[in-house]
Amino acid sequence: LPEGYNRVGDALVHESVRLGRGARLVGPVMVAPGVKVGDGATLVGATSIGSGCVIEAGVVVSRSVLWNDCHVGAGSLLDFCVVADAAEIEPGSNLHSTLKAGLPSSRRPARAGHAVEESRSPDWADALLPIPAASWRAGAA
Repeated sequence: LPEGYNRVGDALVHESVRLGRGARLVGPVMVAPGVKVGDGATLVGATSIGSGCVIEAGVVVSRSVLWNDCHVGAGSLLDFCVVADAAEIEPGSNLHSTLKAGLPSSRRPARAGHAVEESRSPDWADALLPIPAASWRAGAA
């Protein structure tokens, strides 16, 4: 097991995770450090929850990936979704096969022990784009 993680059924859960009353982990689920899972929430694998996420009460997340610092409002259903860093899902949302964008890193609040980095293109973007990412970021294209 990775350091700091415990096995809960088929799930791997970091020791700092707070699971609410009646929260259920079904199948292969990985829950990273600092996550808060609300009362009655259900995480169905294959699902991965990034560090610092907040999953409110009554949420169902199945077959999805949440990056870091996401917030999922109460009573939401996410199935087969990718939720990017610092994205906010409104309470009662019903999302299927959805990619939800988050805040650029320059606009995200800093977490304890983490510096906020200036937003920049991933290195792989230059290989995929006909114009170098640095150029289109600066508006030179």
